[in-house]
Amino acid sequence: MSPLLPSSHLQGQVDTQQRISLSIGLRPQHQDSLNHYIQNVVHITSTNHSGFLTPIQYPTTYSPTETTYRALIQFLQNTGFTITHTYNHRLLLDFNGTVRQVEQAFHILLYTYKGPDGQRYYANNSDPLLPVRFANDIVAINGLNNALHWHPTQLLARRITTIAPTPSHSTCPLPNKDYLTPDQFATAYNLNGLYHTHIRGEGQTLALFELSPFAKSDIMTYDACFVKSHTIIQEIRVGKHLKSDEGALEVETDAELALSALPQLKVLKIYEAGNDVTSYLSQWARIIQDAPAVISTSWGLCEKALDAATIRQENILFAMAAAQGQTIFASTGDTGSAGCLGDTTIPLKSIGIDDPASQPFVTSVGGTSLSLKDTSTYSNETTWNTTREPPKGYNGASGGGISQYWVGPTWQNMPGVRNAYSTNKVCNAPVGKICRETPDVSLHANADHGYIIYCSAKATKTCSNNTPWNVVGGTSASAPLWAAVATLANEVSLRQGGHSLGFINPLLYQIARNPQKYSACFHDVMKGNNDNNGLNDGRYPATRGYDLATGLGSYNGYPLILTLVALARQRKGS
Repeated sequence: MSPLLPSSHLQGQVDTQQRISLSIGLRPQHQDSLNHYIQNVVHITSTNHSGFLTPIQYPTTYSPTETTYRALIQFLQNTGFTITHTYNHRLLLDFNGTVRQVEQAFHILLYTYKGPDGQRYYANNSDPLLPVRFANDIVAINGLNNALHWHPTQLLARRITTIAPTPSHSTCPLPNKDYLTPDQFATAYNLNGLYHTHIRGEGQTLALFELSPFAKSDIMTYDACFVKSHTIIQEIRVGKHLKSDEGALEVETDAELALSALPQLKVLKIYEAGNDVTSYLSQWARIIQDAPAVISTSWGLCEKALDAATIRQENILFAMAAAQGQTIFASTGDTGSAGCLGDTTIPLKSIGIDDPASQPFVTSVGGTSLSLKDTSTYSNETTWNTTREPPKGYNGASGGGISQYWVGPTWQNMPGVRNAYSTNKVCNAPVGKICRETPDVSLHANADHGYIIYCSAKATKTCSNNTPWNVVGGTSASAPLWAAVATLANEVSLRQGGHSLGFINPLLYQIARNPQKYSACFHDVMKGNNDNNGLNDGRYPATRGYDLATGLGSYNGYPLILTLVALARQRKGS
């Protein structure tokens, strides 16, 4: 049931003829064996690494049986529901029906509530029931409430009102002290050495998880100015509930920044779905089924707003991604250690972190503030936190903190991980363990000297046809630029006869535990904190090594990529 119910007000029953979309999540088979396999496949020192599973191999061994899946489909159809989508991995089943059918099939009643933010939503106030024969197979029935809406984590700083002409294009922006161009970024974070050896994304695919439609022409305009790529941009719509809103700026930010760091990327897959729990999970199920090597998402929701069943369903899909060798990056949000501050549905505004960044099979990406020596040479970084500066409409701070759901994974181990703020209480971890900490890594996110992107009113009313060039920041910019590094590392590995790197967190922490490699591959951020406007007594400060403000720090691209590939080749079977 929705965690919002205790703070909401009952309004009445839902129209029983209203049609709603739902899904049922299923458990994989042989969970202990699957956990063991994943541990072997992601750990560098494992002697049992036998390679990643393919999307064909996973269902054969670990998916729910075809018999169970067919029986569940038959049950739903006999009850009057319409099956809207099935998946090869059989971990999710999409369907729709009327409220009356839902109430009769699952022995519940749906009511309308007014949430703490004043928004109305429907929800069940008791747990649903299913036939006993499915008891051990079902994780959750998703869509019994429509209270949840994910938020993008990008910040629009300002629109650029004057554009100096260039010889090649009359409206393309020149380098400027107020924003970063792709060339400046590549120099500052040391990607040019790879570009000079023709490692620029050739032959690679990057996927973006999005919850809004967008204007493809905007991305092409940006590309014509800064990248001039021949990338195939595939728009993949999941479901029928997409609504145009300000989220289009997020989609275009993700796509344009990904292209800026991958000038010869072969395919950019942009998945889109409606902003509700059923569509959200359906999109992840589709992405995991399609198995692109690297995925980035800049949409999040405070852990405290999510019910445990949705979190578990995500985790099942992300575990499959790890077994298949997929790499997932997620931004940690822009409200610092007060991770629920941006979620108007949550009355408690103190400590909290965002999902899916907190998930143990996801690489969580926080934010820094980058300083340059001249126009593009790296100087230093501090924790991104502008929340105590005069209000500008785009103040923010690097998301980071402690998960209330997940025990700290064994790979999350280096100086700084166990710190004065570490605890086993909020996630009920066993004695001797601590809870999962975020972020894992960070990158420049300060909108004061942010990234330039193109967004017109074709995409969203937030953008303008008259001033379509915008300066943006936030951790949503950091996530796709980390995904670009993983994509470049895959290209290097494949050229050397290896495989895609897959879930890279164990590799990142392995590098960071070696002082020489850590110094060469990362910029350790040791100044500032991510306390949002003093709400949390200075939590959390940046320190030497790992910290809850910036994780391991930002990347020094060229040596990090070469080191990641070298470590990945040490895995047996790689």
